[in-house]
Amino acid sequence: RPSFSTKQRLYFVIFLPDPLEESRRYHIYLTDLSSSTWHDLIAFRDYLRAHPQIRDKYALIKMSATKEALGDGQIYRTMKEPIFQKVKDLLKDS
Repeated sequence: RPSFSTKQRLYFVIFLPDPLEESRRYHIYLTDLSSSTWHDLIAFRDYLRAHPQIRDKYALIKMSATKEALGDGQIYRTMKEPIFQKVKDLLKDS
C-alpha cells in the first residue's frame, strides 16, 4: 500500500505458507528516522519499557483485540487507539 495510518509510513504485507496456519500474514512498516511517526513510535515503545503496568495492559488489549477483531485491521486498530492516546497524553504531561 502506498501509505498506511500516516503519509510518513509505508506499509508492505505478504502472505507466506505456514505449517500451523496454512498461510500467515507478515507486515513491514517503513518510515524515515526524522519523521514524527518514527519519534512517536519510539516514544511509545520507550514508555512501555519504563512502565511495566501499562505494558502489560497494552499486551492484554492486543490479545483481546486480536480475538474480537477476527482479522479486521480497522477494528483491531480502533480497539488499541485508547491506550495509544493515553500514553501520548502522559508523554505530553511529562
